[in-house]
Amino acid sequence: MLSPIHAVSIAVRDRFRVNGTGCELFPPSTKPGPELLIIPLRLQANTALRNNVLEIASGGANPAAPAKYENALPLDISYLLTTNAWFDSGQANESHLEAIDRALHVLQDTPFIQLQGTLQQEVRLTIEPASTEELSRIWAMFPGAPFRLGFLILASPVWVIGPQSSIAPRVTSDEQRLARTQEG
Repeated sequence: MLSPIHAVSIAVRDRFRVNGTGCELFPPSTKPGPELLIIPLRLQANTALRNNVLEIASGGANPAAPAKYENALPLDISYLLTTNAWFDSGQANESHLEAIDRALHVLQDTPFIQLQGTLQQEVRLTIEPASTEELSRIWAMFPGAPFRLGFLILASPVWVIGPQSSIAPRVTSDEQRLARTQEG
């Protein structure tokens, strides 16, 4: 089984491999490569979900009773999707603009990715706002790479279920006992 972070990163990469667009998951290099690059930037706890219990529909005898993981950690993962400065399509810079345009359409049309090989079922992808200052800090991490047009993608929530996470006991009966009281 893939780790959730690995599974999401592969699914994000595969989501943008459309209409013959090459897309890889790695930092920029000076070598010719695919048209689009996806660079993992940041992991942070999802503050809205961090105290929630992860419930996953079970495929067992009672599918109505989901498995509950009390210690699962919800994360938000930020990625930079950018055009590869060393990709040479034989055309002018318009090919970079077309690649970004295709990626934006894919993100708008299909914002959910289905995860394979993990307990979690789907993650939502959205464009994450970024200031010019934040983008400058990101590009400063890659001093040899010329700046190209790109945007940040937020994948959320990505649930990490540790080896010590326990499944909450399932409710097998809902027996209620009532006692009569004597009125005096």
